[in-house]
Amino acid sequence: RTTQPYDFLELNPGQFEDLVRQLATTSEVGWTRAPDPVGRLGSDHGRDIRAIEEVAATGGNPAAEREWRYQVKRYKEIGPSALRDVVREAVPEHSDPPYALITAVACRVSDDGFEAFADEAAKAGITHAELWTRDTLNDKLVLNANARIAAFYFGDGPAVEGTLDKEITAAAFVAHPYHH
Repeated sequence: RTTQPYDFLELNPGQFEDLVRQLATTSEVGWTRAPDPVGRLGSDHGRDIRAIEEVAATGGNPAAEREWRYQVKRYKEIGPSALRDVVREAVPEHSDPPYALITAVACRVSDDGFEAFADEAAKAGITHAELWTRDTLNDKLVLNANARIAAFYFGDGPAVEGTLDKEITAAAFVAHPYHH
């Protein structure tokens, strides 16, 4: 049984990207187009995962759609310079910025890294920027809403709502009719 914290480096890059995409689908965003794995075949133009949010009409403003881009990096470590590069990759030449950029990394990030990410995202014209680190992802996976995702990727059976740990004695195990 897996215990906290989860080690995202155990997952291959595709699995890590799928985990992040599935976590994105459990957010409270009103998706018009659910998060799509657009980067799986390469030449993703800085979009590992892309989704469209529907924004309701308010105060005379018509309903609108906003793009969310997700970049997923399964690195053992990442510094401020590399985080700036991730933003530049997602929004090349600051053209066509999405409403939101979520970058998920499998490692921890320093304070300088968070600052560099936020600074570069602001320069690129991104309204909503989030950096999901190893710790952020672990926090998301312990939520009841994400228990099935944790169980799927890490075999964390007790994380599935309604399951309980049950102690079994060696005598009961040996006496089981299917054990020979």
